[in-house]
Amino acid sequence: APSPAPPTAQPQAVAEVQRARVASTPKVDIQTMDAANTREFEELDLDKDGVLSQSELFDGMRQRGWHEGELQGLFERLDANKDGKISLDEYLSGMSEAETEAQARKAKDMQEAAEKWWSDREATPEWRDGRDARYRAGMVHLGMQRHENIKALKEQWDSAAHEGDCAEQELAPMMVVPFSAFKEFGRLPRSSDRITVPFTEVGVDGHIVFCSHNWKRGDKVQCMNNGHVWEQSAHPDDEMATKHQLMCESLQWLAKEKGWGVGKLFIWLDFCGIEQDVFERKTAGIKSLRGYVAVCDAVLVPYPEPPAEGAMTVAELKTYGERGWTRLEAMAAYVMGLLKGQETPEVWVAWVERGSMRCRQFDYSLDEEHLPSGCSKEHLKDELDREELRKHQQTLLGEMKGYVKRRGYATKHGNWVNCVAFHPRNADVLASAGQDGVIKLVKHSTGATLREISLAGREVLSIAFNRDSSLLASGNSRGEVVLWNVETGERKGTLRGHSRAVSCV
Repeated sequence: APSPAPPTAQPQAVAEVQRARVASTPKVDIQTMDAANTREFEELDLDKDGVLSQSELFDGMRQRGWHEGELQGLFERLDANKDGKISLDEYLSGMSEAETEAQARKAKDMQEAAEKWWSDREATPEWRDGRDARYRAGMVHLGMQRHENIKALKEQWDSAAHEGDCAEQELAPMMVVPFSAFKEFGRLPRSSDRITVPFTEVGVDGHIVFCSHNWKRGDKVQCMNNGHVWEQSAHPDDEMATKHQLMCESLQWLAKEKGWGVGKLFIWLDFCGIEQDVFERKTAGIKSLRGYVAVCDAVLVPYPEPPAEGAMTVAELKTYGERGWTRLEAMAAYVMGLLKGQETPEVWVAWVERGSMRCRQFDYSLDEEHLPSGCSKEHLKDELDREELRKHQQTLLGEMKGYVKRRGYATKHGNWVNCVAFHPRNADVLASAGQDGVIKLVKHSTGATLREISLAGREVLSIAFNRDSSLLASGNSRGEVVLWNVETGERKGTLRGHSRAVSCV
């Protein structure tokens, strides 16, 4: 994550990757784009006379991020019959191409500015001499003495001290935003706003919150479908800065809950923490995600609506739990929590309900159905990202397997363990229970808890799966045999008749 050197990918290789990305990116249906542009035309047509005047176009496009110097040329281009006004047909036939060209010019200018900014920064003695400091800071914030528990993550931070490794791994330095600067900025900052600071400025007594979220305006069609204003480029928030407001309020609440001073609070956010305007650096930032999550104290998910009633895991959050990259971020937080001995990962979900901010901790369920690389195609921005997700995923699973082998047990209960049963169809899954009144379904190879069923302190003496593994039976100290749905943890029924404890089922 904290590579001090720029990526060294060869221009030809980078060009091949870019071409592959373009070839694999789903093309937006023309009818879909026309529908979005039609809605935009109707919003711009303030007097509802069916055509756009020059002032209507200029006023509307200023709000959408167009520069003053571009407006006259845009009007002349769209006004194909030169009658001084723009019809819907003229708008539809010319707008997509005009936007593409404007975005290309803007992207080129921003890339050049970003490359100069990084070049100037990396030329300073402070940056060149800061490799060791970045490495030490990474080790401190991993928060563990037994670094062998996180070998792959440690190697990622080690690369900051070894320039050769850094160039080979193509990792990116971690950049964070002080909470005070984040709040004062008034909206979600972008990398081009340059308000981030190097990770080393966090200090040993600072705290970092990783923001994991879905973007509200990923492309023009999504933006218009959701009723937002398209401002020429993708943006994670709406035009009202709703997400920024929710984050500020929930971050202050979380800091108070944890006893952290907001003066020592920092935020990592992809929009500013990953360079958005240089392809190689953006790729390096994506490859570094695992390391970024590793050193954060908590993960915050600003969610756009109240979660479904009874939702307990991030997998149950619609859209968030479906998307590949957010799945990965939640998985990384879970794995790091496991390695640190946390009962529940520090994943906090914030939302607004009836005008008030709500925030609570959510769990993570590690199962085959919700692995990051297994997300459906429509929840992956680029199909080429699937392999990158798989690499991160396999590393994290490898860490968990290694951790289980080193500690010598698959899971731990709060008191004596009375019974264990292996899943009849998946030899890697077992159920365990005991005096603490909790039934656990775990993967013994990784130590991942798939499900916990609490019996409110009633001691469990025996458990068994049925043949097709759909049900789990438990015998307790009150003479009851309780049947459970293995998939959901739902209680399916209770069999009574014994006068004493049920010691076997």
